[in-house]
Amino acid sequence: MSTPGATPAAPAPAAGSDDQTPLVQVDHVKQYFPIKDGLLIDREVAAVHAVDDVTFSIGRGETFGLVGESGCGKSTLSRSIMRLLDPTSGTIRFDGADITHIKQKALRPLRRDMQMIFQDPYASLNPRKRVIQIVGDPIKILGGVRGGKAVKARVQELLATVGLNPEHINRYPHEFSGGQRQRIGVARALALEPKLIVADEPVSALDVSVQAQIINLLDDLQEKFGLTYIFVAHDLGVVRHVSDRVAVMYLGKIMEVSPADELYARPIHPYTVALLSAIPIPDPHTQAARERIVLTGDVPSPIDPPKGCRFHPRCPRATDVCGQVEPPLVDYGSGHLAACHHPVGVSAEALAAGTIAPESPASAGTAPPDAREAGRSWDDGPAPLV
Repeated sequence: MSTPGATPAAPAPAAGSDDQTPLVQVDHVKQYFPIKDGLLIDREVAAVHAVDDVTFSIGRGETFGLVGESGCGKSTLSRSIMRLLDPTSGTIRFDGADITHIKQKALRPLRRDMQMIFQDPYASLNPRKRVIQIVGDPIKILGGVRGGKAVKARVQELLATVGLNPEHINRYPHEFSGGQRQRIGVARALALEPKLIVADEPVSALDVSVQAQIINLLDDLQEKFGLTYIFVAHDLGVVRHVSDRVAVMYLGKIMEVSPADELYARPIHPYTVALLSAIPIPDPHTQAARERIVLTGDVPSPIDPPKGCRFHPRCPRATDVCGQVEPPLVDYGSGHLAACHHPVGVSAEALAAGTIAPESPASAGTAPPDAREAGRSWDDGPAPLV
C-alpha cells in the first residue's frame, strides 16, 4: 500500500535488463495529429503524419543523431520518446520497461532519468526565476533534497560543472549571454543525474564559436557521467562531431541509419547524399570544385504524404516503382540501413548480401533492391561500397 503523498514508483525495468539491454527502444512508433472540422460535433477529417512507423534502439552511453529538414518529424519523435506526447501507436521502452501508455503519476519519477535540453535558451528559462530556482527546483521536487543549504550547494556544484561561476546563482536569465543560458539549461538537465538527455537542436540559436563550446561541454559530460544522448539537429557537421550513429529522417520516415563515419564516407540514400553535399568545406578551392545537389520541388504535405517512397517526388533517381512501393529498410552490413529502391554507390556484392532489417516499416515492400542496380548508370553518388 502506498503512503499518501508519496511519489509513485517508476516502472520497474524488465526482467533481465542489464547493460546489454538498449536504454531506448522505439518500435513502429507513429505520431499523428488529427485535423478536425465541424460546427457542433468535431469529426476527424485528416491527420498530420508527423512520425510514421519508426523503429530503432539506442545503447547505453551512445549518442544517436537525428537529422533532416524542418518538418521531417525529428523533434516530434524526440518529444514522443520523452512522453511529452502520447504516441498514436507503437511501443516505446526505456531501460527495458514499456512506457508507451503509463499514466502521468507513474511517469513523474521516470523524469529523473529522462531530461531535455531545449533549442532556444532565451525561451526555455523562466525570466522571473533566479538560477538557483531554475536549477534547484527539480532537485527539490524530484530529487528529494529539501534543505536550502544542500540545494544551494548542489546548484553551485552543477554551475561549476558546466563552466559557470557558482556565485551567479542569484542572477536572472537576462543577465547571461546566449551561451551561458544554454549552459544553465544543461545544468538543469544534469540536476537529477539522468540516464538519457534529449538535446533538441541545442546549438542552433548560438554563435559558431559558442556552438563549439557547448558541443565540447556535452562531450565532456557524457564521458564523465556516462550519459546517453539523442541529438537533434539540422547541421550535419555538428552531428558528425558528436554522434556515434545517425538516423536521417524525411517526412516522418527514416531514410537511412548508419554509424556516423560510415554515413559521411559512403551515404546510400539519395536524400542523404543531397544533404551532405550542402555541408560547406573550409577550403575555397575544394568547395569551388564540388558539385552541390540541389533538390527540386517542395516537401510534400505530411497531411497527404505521397505513396511509395516519401522522397520520390524530389529524387533524381526516382522511377515508377518508387511511386508505387515503399522501399524497405535494407541492412547492407556494419549497421548501415537504407530505404531506397535505387541506392547510391552500393556494389553488386553488397546488394546481393543485403537483407531487410527488422526496423523496416510494416507498410514497406518485401523485396530488397536487385543486384542489377549496381550496373545502372547515374549522374550522382560516391564510389561503390567496398
